[in-house]
Amino acid sequence: MVERRSLTPEFINELVSPKTGERWVADTKIRGFGIRLWSSKRGDGAAFGVRTSNLEGKAIRKTFDPFGRNSHRWRWYINFSDGNIDFSNGIPMGFFLDDARSWARKVIGQAKGRIPTDDEQVQINVEDQKNREQFSRQLQGITLERAADIILFYGPHRGWSDTYTYQMKKLFHSNVPERLKRKLIKKITRNDIENVLSSEMVRPSNARALRSLLHQIFERVSILRGPEILDGMPGYAPNLYKRKLSKET
Repeated sequence: MVERRSLTPEFINELVSPKTGERWVADTKIRGFGIRLWSSKRGDGAAFGVRTSNLEGKAIRKTFDPFGRNSHRWRWYINFSDGNIDFSNGIPMGFFLDDARSWARKVIGQAKGRIPTDDEQVQINVEDQKNREQFSRQLQGITLERAADIILFYGPHRGWSDTYTYQMKKLFHSNVPERLKRKLIKKITRNDIENVLSSEMVRPSNARALRSLLHQIFERVSILRGPEILDGMPGYAPNLYKRKLSKET
Protein backbone atom coordinates (compact mmCIF):
# COMPACT_ATOMS: atom_id res chain seq x y z
CA MET A 1 0.00 0.00 0.00
CA VAL A 2 1.51 3.33 -1.11
CA GLU A 3 0.38 6.79 -0.05
CA ARG A 4 1.82 10.16 -1.02
CA ARG A 5 1.84 13.37 1.01
CA SER A 6 4.15 15.98 2.49
CA LEU A 7 5.42 14.41 5.70
CA THR A 8 5.33 16.44 8.91
CA PRO A 9 6.36 15.45 12.46
CA GLU A 10 2.75 15.72 13.63
CA PHE A 11 1.47 13.48 10.85
CA ILE A 12 4.21 10.91 11.43
CA ASN A 13 3.54 10.71 15.16
CA GLU A 14 -0.10 9.87 14.48
CA LEU A 15 0.64 7.03 12.04
CA VAL A 16 -0.30 3.48 12.98
CA SER A 17 0.94 0.22 11.52
CA PRO A 18 -1.43 -1.77 9.29
CA LYS A 19 -3.15 -4.81 10.77
CA THR A 20 -1.20 -6.99 8.35
CA GLY A 21 1.57 -6.45 5.86
CA GLU A 22 3.23 -3.15 5.06
CA ARG A 23 2.31 0.48 4.53
CA TRP A 24 4.57 2.93 2.67
CA VAL A 25 3.93 6.67 2.92
CA ALA A 26 5.98 8.51 0.29
CA ASP A 27 7.14 12.06 0.96
CA THR A 28 6.16 14.49 -1.80
CA LYS A 29 9.04 16.84 -0.89
CA ILE A 30 11.77 14.31 -1.69
CA ARG A 31 11.02 11.76 -4.36
CA GLY A 32 12.09 8.31 -3.23
CA PHE A 33 11.95 9.09 0.49
CA GLY A 34 9.22 7.95 2.85
CA ILE A 35 8.29 6.07 5.97
CA ARG A 36 7.55 2.35 6.12
CA LEU A 37 5.17 0.85 8.66
CA TRP A 38 4.69 -2.86 9.09
CA SER A 39 3.01 -5.52 11.14
CA SER A 40 4.29 -9.04 11.73
CA LYS A 41 4.20 -11.83 14.27
CA ARG A 42 7.28 -10.30 15.92
CA GLY A 43 5.51 -6.98 16.40
CA ASP A 44 4.82 -3.67 14.69
CA GLY A 45 7.45 -1.23 13.51
CA ALA A 46 8.22 1.95 11.60
CA ALA A 47 11.31 3.29 9.86
CA PHE A 48 12.28 6.06 7.45
CA GLY A 49 13.73 4.79 4.22
CA VAL A 50 14.69 5.39 0.61
CA ARG A 51 13.22 3.55 -2.36
CA THR A 52 14.83 4.65 -5.59
CA SER A 53 17.00 3.33 -8.44
CA ASN A 54 20.51 4.06 -9.63
CA LEU A 55 21.63 5.10 -13.10
CA GLU A 56 21.61 1.47 -14.25
CA GLY A 57 18.02 1.02 -13.11
CA LYS A 58 18.93 -1.17 -10.13
CA ALA A 59 16.55 -0.81 -7.20
CA ILE A 60 18.04 0.87 -4.11
CA ARG A 61 16.47 0.19 -0.72
CA LYS A 62 17.99 1.73 2.40
CA THR A 63 16.75 2.31 5.96
CA PHE A 64 17.60 5.36 8.06
CA ASP A 65 19.36 4.68 11.36
CA PRO A 66 18.24 7.39 13.85
CA PHE A 67 21.18 6.55 16.09
CA GLY A 68 23.80 6.57 13.32
CA ARG A 69 26.29 9.20 12.29
CA ASN A 70 23.75 10.85 9.95
CA SER A 71 21.44 11.77 12.82
CA HIS A 72 22.21 14.55 15.27
CA ARG A 73 18.91 14.57 17.13
CA TRP A 74 20.27 12.05 19.64
CA ARG A 75 21.94 14.98 21.42
CA TRP A 76 18.57 16.28 22.53
CA TYR A 77 17.62 12.90 23.93
CA ILE A 78 20.89 12.37 25.81
CA ASN A 79 20.63 15.76 27.52
CA PHE A 80 16.81 16.00 27.63
CA SER A 81 17.39 19.55 26.40
CA ASP A 82 14.24 19.97 24.35
CA GLY A 83 11.43 20.82 26.75
CA ASN A 84 8.89 20.64 23.91
CA ILE A 85 9.38 16.91 23.40
CA ASP A 86 7.73 14.34 25.66
CA PHE A 87 9.97 11.30 26.02
CA SER A 88 7.90 9.60 28.70
CA ASN A 89 6.56 7.03 26.22
CA GLY A 90 9.71 6.72 24.16
CA ILE A 91 10.98 8.85 21.30
CA PRO A 92 8.37 10.06 18.77
CA MET A 93 9.23 9.11 15.20
CA GLY A 94 8.60 12.62 13.89
CA PHE A 95 11.54 13.76 16.01
CA PHE A 96 13.92 12.42 13.35
CA LEU A 97 12.24 13.75 10.19
CA ASP A 98 14.73 16.54 9.43
CA ASP A 99 17.75 14.28 9.84
CA ALA A 100 16.08 11.53 7.82
CA ARG A 101 15.36 13.93 4.95
CA SER A 102 18.95 15.18 4.98
CA TRP A 103 20.19 11.59 4.88
CA ALA A 104 17.78 10.72 2.05
CA ARG A 105 19.02 13.59 -0.12
CA LYS A 106 22.57 12.25 0.13
CA VAL A 107 21.58 8.64 -0.54
CA ILE A 108 19.40 9.52 -3.53
CA GLY A 109 22.01 11.94 -4.87
CA GLN A 110 24.68 9.25 -4.76
CA ALA A 111 22.36 6.72 -6.41
CA LYS A 112 21.63 9.16 -9.23
CA GLY A 113 25.31 9.80 -9.86
CA ARG A 114 25.77 13.20 -8.28
CA ILE A 115 29.42 13.38 -7.20
CA PRO A 116 30.32 16.08 -4.62
CA THR A 117 32.97 18.59 -5.65
CA ASP A 118 36.36 18.38 -3.94
CA ASP A 119 35.49 21.33 -1.71
CA GLU A 120 32.11 19.82 -0.82
CA GLN A 121 33.69 16.48 0.07
CA VAL A 122 36.28 18.17 2.29
CA GLN A 123 33.51 20.01 4.14
CA ILE A 124 31.49 16.81 4.49
CA ASN A 125 34.50 15.01 5.96
CA VAL A 126 35.25 17.84 8.40
CA GLU A 127 31.65 17.99 9.65
CA ASP A 128 31.44 14.21 9.91
CA GLN A 129 34.64 14.03 11.97
CA LYS A 130 33.45 16.86 14.23
CA ASN A 131 30.11 15.18 14.87
CA ARG A 132 31.72 11.81 15.59
CA GLU A 133 34.17 13.32 18.08
CA GLN A 134 31.44 15.27 19.87
CA PHE A 135 29.26 12.16 20.01
CA SER A 136 32.15 10.16 21.42
CA ARG A 137 32.91 12.70 24.16
CA GLN A 138 29.29 12.91 25.26
CA LEU A 139 28.78 9.16 25.40
CA GLN A 140 31.99 8.61 27.34
CA GLY A 141 30.64 10.87 30.07
CA ILE A 142 27.63 8.69 30.84
CA THR A 143 27.31 5.35 32.61
CA LEU A 144 27.06 2.00 30.87
CA GLU A 145 23.47 1.63 32.10
CA ARG A 146 22.50 5.03 30.66
CA ALA A 147 24.12 4.18 27.34
CA ALA A 148 22.28 0.84 27.23
CA ASP A 149 18.98 2.59 27.93
CA ILE A 150 19.58 4.93 24.99
CA ILE A 151 20.38 2.07 22.61
CA LEU A 152 17.30 0.15 23.76
CA PHE A 153 15.05 3.20 23.41
CA TYR A 154 16.15 3.53 19.80
CA GLY A 155 15.66 -0.18 19.11
CA PRO A 156 12.06 -0.01 17.82
CA HIS A 157 13.04 2.86 15.49
CA ARG A 158 15.76 0.65 14.02
CA GLY A 159 13.36 -2.20 13.28
CA TRP A 160 13.51 -4.13 16.56
CA SER A 161 10.25 -5.67 17.70
CA ASP A 162 8.89 -4.80 21.14
CA THR A 163 9.50 -8.40 22.21
CA TYR A 164 13.12 -8.38 21.09
CA THR A 165 13.77 -5.00 22.74
CA TYR A 166 12.27 -6.29 25.99
CA GLN A 167 14.42 -9.43 25.82
CA MET A 168 17.58 -7.41 25.29
CA LYS A 169 16.71 -5.10 28.18
CA LYS A 170 16.07 -8.06 30.45
CA LEU A 171 19.28 -9.71 29.31
CA PHE A 172 21.34 -6.61 30.11
CA HIS A 173 19.86 -5.97 33.53
CA SER A 174 19.94 -9.64 34.55
CA ASN A 175 23.57 -10.31 33.63
CA VAL A 176 25.53 -7.08 34.04
CA PRO A 177 26.67 -6.38 37.64
CA GLU A 178 25.41 -3.19 39.29
CA ARG A 179 28.94 -1.86 39.79
CA LEU A 180 29.58 -2.12 36.04
CA LYS A 181 26.23 -0.56 35.16
CA ARG A 182 27.18 2.51 37.21
CA LYS A 183 30.67 2.77 35.72
CA LEU A 184 31.39 5.56 33.21
CA ILE A 185 31.88 4.41 29.64
CA LYS A 186 35.35 5.97 29.49
CA LYS A 187 36.50 3.91 32.49
CA ILE A 188 35.32 0.51 31.29
CA THR A 189 38.06 -1.90 30.25
CA ARG A 190 38.14 -5.01 28.11
CA ASN A 191 38.56 -7.08 31.26
CA ASP A 192 35.29 -5.67 32.62
CA ILE A 193 33.47 -6.91 29.52
CA GLU A 194 35.24 -10.27 29.38
CA ASN A 195 34.41 -10.98 33.03
CA VAL A 196 30.71 -10.51 32.33
CA LEU A 197 30.65 -12.57 29.14
CA SER A 198 32.72 -15.42 30.59
CA SER A 199 30.63 -15.71 33.74
CA GLU A 200 29.21 -19.17 34.39
CA MET A 201 25.90 -17.47 35.16
CA VAL A 202 25.52 -16.36 31.52
CA ARG A 203 24.46 -19.04 29.03
CA PRO A 204 26.59 -19.16 25.84
CA SER A 205 23.70 -18.15 23.56
CA ASN A 206 22.85 -15.21 25.81
CA ALA A 207 26.52 -14.24 26.04
CA ARG A 208 26.62 -13.86 22.25
CA ALA A 209 23.56 -11.61 22.25
CA LEU A 210 24.87 -9.60 25.21
CA ARG A 211 28.25 -9.21 23.49
CA SER A 212 26.49 -7.74 20.47
CA LEU A 213 24.50 -5.26 22.59
CA LEU A 214 27.67 -4.15 24.38
CA HIS A 215 29.44 -3.83 21.04
CA GLN A 216 26.73 -1.52 19.75
CA ILE A 217 27.17 0.69 22.80
CA PHE A 218 30.94 0.98 22.35
CA GLU A 219 30.61 1.35 18.60
CA ARG A 220 28.87 4.66 19.26
CA VAL A 221 32.02 5.83 21.03
CA SER A 222 33.90 5.11 17.83
CA ILE A 223 36.53 7.87 17.79
CA LEU A 224 38.15 7.85 21.22
CA ARG A 225 37.53 4.27 22.37
CA GLY A 226 35.62 2.55 19.64
CA PRO A 227 34.76 -1.14 19.16
CA GLU A 228 38.36 -2.19 19.86
CA ILE A 229 37.23 -2.99 23.42
CA LEU A 230 35.40 -5.99 21.99
CA ASP A 231 37.52 -6.75 18.91
CA GLY A 232 39.41 -10.01 19.15
CA MET A 233 37.17 -11.51 21.79
CA PRO A 234 36.32 -15.21 21.18
CA GLY A 235 33.18 -15.61 19.12
CA TYR A 236 32.72 -11.91 18.37
CA ALA A 237 30.60 -11.04 15.33
CA PRO A 238 28.86 -7.69 14.75
CA ASN A 239 25.59 -9.16 13.51
CA LEU A 240 24.92 -11.63 16.30
CA TYR A 241 22.24 -9.39 17.76
CA LYS A 242 20.01 -10.42 14.87
CA ARG A 243 19.86 -13.99 16.14
CA LYS A 244 17.12 -15.14 18.47
CA LEU A 245 17.87 -15.10 22.16
CA SER A 246 17.82 -18.26 24.23
CA LYS A 247 14.42 -19.14 25.63
CA GLU A 248 16.00 -19.00 29.07
CA THR A 249 16.58 -15.22 28.73
